[in-house]
Amino acid sequence: MAYGLGASVVIIGALFKILHWEIPGVINGSQLLALGLITEASSLQLVHSNQSMKILIGP
Repeated sequence: MAYGLGASVVIIGALFKILHWEIPGVINGSQLLALGLITEASSLQLVHSNQSMKILIGP
């Protein structure tokens, strides 16, 4: 689920940047892109570390 959430925020952030949209005082396209990419990177890191632990510990 975190993959989809991060991806959707990245897509919305790209749309905000392309169309030069922003919500004044709240968020703009650059911030949305950063938030989405951080979400995707963190979810990938969690999945990877979880798989590594399974390999080390076993089933």
